[in-house]
Amino acid sequence: MWHSKEFRELVVKYSYTNSIRKAEKHFGVSSSQVVRWRRKKKNNETLENKAPNRKGFQKVTEEKLKEILDKNPDAFQKEIALECGCNDKAVSAALKKFGYKIKKNEESRSR
Repeated sequence: MWHSKEFRELVVKYSYTNSIRKAEKHFGVSSSQVVRWRRKKKNNETLENKAPNRKGFQKVTEEKLKEILDKNPDAFQKEIALECGCNDKAVSAALKKFGYKIKKNEESRSR
């Protein structure tokens, strides 16, 4: 749950004058959260909400996958993922979606 900076400061101030347990019950936040906010305040860190750290999602296109596999048919999924700029789970899903076989045999990566 996202709380405002003012709310967090109020909880921290209340916890210093009373106790962490009382602040937990009074404001309905967990004691571990109160402790984290107090630690941030003590270290002169901001109590503001941080923006989520989300990287842009990049799909693995069939053309890009085909190009990589034509260049290096024995490439590992992690190597493909590095080249595509995504994770190996996305590569695994793309291989399955586009009908490539993951086993390495004579029909390796064929349709």
